[in-house]
Amino acid sequence: MTLYSKHNITNVAIPLYVDMQNAFSRENNSMFRIVLVESGTGILNINGHSFVFMSPSIFCLNEKDKVELEKDCNLKAQVIYFDPTIINSSFSLEMVYNINNFEKFSSIQDYFYLNPFLNRYKIYSPYFEIGLIMFKRISELYRLLYEETHPCTGEYWVCRSRSFFLEILFVIQYIYTNFKEDDRLHIPNSSNDLNEIILYLHSNYQNTITIEELTKTFHINRTTLAEKFRASTGMSIKDYLIKLRIKLSAVMLRDTMLPISEIMYRVGFNEANHFSRMFKKYMDCSPSNYRKQFCS
Repeated sequence: MTLYSKHNITNVAIPLYVDMQNAFSRENNSMFRIVLVESGTGILNINGHSFVFMSPSIFCLNEKDKVELEKDCNLKAQVIYFDPTIINSSFSLEMVYNINNFEKFSSIQDYFYLNPFLNRYKIYSPYFEIGLIMFKRISELYRLLYEETHPCTGEYWVCRSRSFFLEILFVIQYIYTNFKEDDRLHIPNSSNDLNEIILYLHSNYQNTITIEELTKTFHINRTTLAEKFRASTGMSIKDYLIKLRIKLSAVMLRDTMLPISEIMYRVGFNEANHFSRMFKKYMDCSPSNYRKQFCS
């Protein structure tokens, strides 16, 4: 089924629709999707591969992607459904998977908007963690696009809606172009009980978390927990949690001017030397040098 934004009086329609709730619905899978994860965390299976994701983040999905939300915690997300023809009228689903089908320079230029949705060789999944600045901009564009199409009114609603949508694609293309593949926290062979534990870590990383707490909360033997966790993630619970905290601190250092001490406490570290030592281990530089290099 193709979703349209449609003017009830003029019957003018475009293959573009914003849904503020049903982001990971199994319906409407005949369209491309841009899912914006606003808050919470979850475990998603895309094309047979499971991994944990956090907010804020973006998913760029095509109509062939098989998606199943396995677990979630306090998840809030919204989605844009679209047909590629809204970018360029020649981008039918039969044609769009081969760039050689297009000869016009304008079509080839437009085609690069679709790279994050079509290319799967560069990254493990169509998922991008985004910084707070990017999130605020994309979230605002989602809001403007939703208001323009619910309802579709005004003389220029088609042009204005398409302009907001293309701006979203432009921002995503920037994220995609500058994306560097990191060691995503994959969980290729995890069981349901382990998925619950991983979600717990992602929801409570700012607090002190002990092995004893996990064994009591999830009613699992300490040795069994350690063995299952390492078999699934390739690391211990302690290393997983530290790596998660360092990734989140790097985002805050890059996209905010919060004091480093505040960031340290926000992500669950209580001692400055330990935080600095772990940051250097995973990021190859100190927190202050990382901010100097990457904060704009």
